[in-house]
Amino acid sequence: MTTIASEIPAHVRASVDRLVVFLETGATDGLFAPDVFADITLPHWRVQAHGAEDVASSKTQSHPPSGRTRVEKVLAGADGYTVKVEERWEDGGAAVVLPRGVRLRSRRGRPDHRDQRLLHWRLG
Repeated sequence: MTTIASEIPAHVRASVDRLVVFLETGATDGLFAPDVFADITLPHWRVQAHGAEDVASSKTQSHPPSGRTRVEKVLAGADGYTVKVEERWEDGGAAVVLPRGVRLRSRRGRPDHRDQRLLHWRLG
């Protein structure tokens, strides 16, 4: 993971770290609220998932967790954050690079990792 600017609050930095672990390993520990909702926008279709298990499954169905994730940008706001990442992995010996934009938001207007809901996940 690349270094995140020091003005990013510590709780957002910790949440981004958990997001990277999820993308690289599939581990969701402490990342999503049990009732998380994901709106995953792909280049030619859209997937919606409700609940931490369904969200994790929706991501791992596109490709198994593996490879490396580079954080390119984090924008923290009063109600959550937006992060731009780039995932890299190998598929059948071929290198794959996938940029993602992820928007996480708290229902209570405070980005607390125990209360985050994934609102929008854009691939490509």
